[in-house]
Amino acid sequence: MAPENGESRVIARKVIILDISLITAAEMVGIAAIVLALGVTYWLVGKPNSH
Repeated sequence: MAPENGESRVIARKVIILDISLITAAEMVGIAAIVLALGVTYWLVGKPNSH
């Protein structure tokens, strides 16, 4: 089930307004992993069926 538009906007807003000087390297890696996972999921869900 895909997230509602409001949920994806909240995630995007959180990533955009991050203050880079206040977060640790581990937090940055975690955020990068979440963004990558969301992108891959969106790509997989959006692929048309080959049948």
